[in-house]
Amino acid sequence: MEDLDKLAKSAPEHYYGDDIRKIFLGVGAVMLLTLPFFNNLLPVPAFISIVAVLVISLAAGLTNPRKRWTAVINTAASVIGLAVFEYYAVDAATKYSEASTLFFVNQAIAVAFFLALYLSTKTLRGWNR
Repeated sequence: MEDLDKLAKSAPEHYYGDDIRKIFLGVGAVMLLTLPFFNNLLPVPAFISIVAVLVISLAAGLTNPRKRWTAVINTAASVIGLAVFEYYAVDAATKYSEASTLFFVNQAIAVAFFLALYLSTKTLRGWNR
């Protein structure tokens, strides 16, 4: 019980790392599950996509309420993820059709990164109080 009290006191007032971790794990799972089906449509080799999943998984695993730098990593990963997946969602919508499955997968991942960006920014803001 004492350890939980210490952890709660060391976390910023607005800590959303647990939610960010869940979002990142969900995004990673979707990327892994859909990669075999969309690999031929992606503009990067499969190796790059697998490395991206590893980076997202590492960011999720490193998330810690006592370490501010993990919130910085989560924010950076969210910014990059949102930019990349929204760009490719728009690209898929113009290349294939607005109803393409690749568009919907990329758009869903971009929305997840958007939510993670919001929560990670709130977490960073909580450290400055």
